Amino acid sequence: MDSLPRKPTIVVVPGSFSAPYFYNTFISQLTAHKYDVVVADLSSVGGKAAATMIDDDQAIQDVTSKVAGESKDIVLIMHSYGGVPGTESVHGVTKEEREASGKIGGVVALLYVTAFLVGPGKSLGSTVGEGAGVPDYVKVEVRRAFTSIPHIILSSVNLDFRSVFSLTFCPS
Repeated sequence: MDSLPRKPTIVVVPGSFSAPYFYNTFISQLTAHKYDVVVADLSSVGGKAAATMIDDDQAIQDVTSKVAGESKDIVLIMHSYGGVPGTESVHGVTKEEREASGKIGGVVALLYVTAFLVGPGKSLGSTVGEGAGVPDYVKVEVRRAFTSIPHIILSSVNLDFRSVFSLTFCPS
């Protein structure tokens, strides 16, 4: 019997103009640490027919719904523009929402890597135009003293990305 908790599946949401293969090195590092990884293929990338953020949202939700349907937990890692459709895509696919309907698995964590976090009822344009700083709808919570931003965010799902990422949290 395996006593270790099962690692979540990592779903990577690319930034704009970033084809899934741009993340191959990153994916290799994650798979070396025994994580299953899926990269969402956004409808708006790669010269496909004209697509919107809503199309990208649906492409991501197709991936997360499939993974969650396999009773797996998911960590959604969003890069750049990917934060916009990635955030929108989790509606109905979070672990909490799925458990409420008697299902197993779902999105357990969101990780924004130099990504946009747009508040409810806001647009990317209005968010970027509001100036620097942390918007009032973002709650910053540090539960433990770690130096790795991903480790702070993902510590609740037993991920240790310190050997994968070289990001450093520098409080002012």
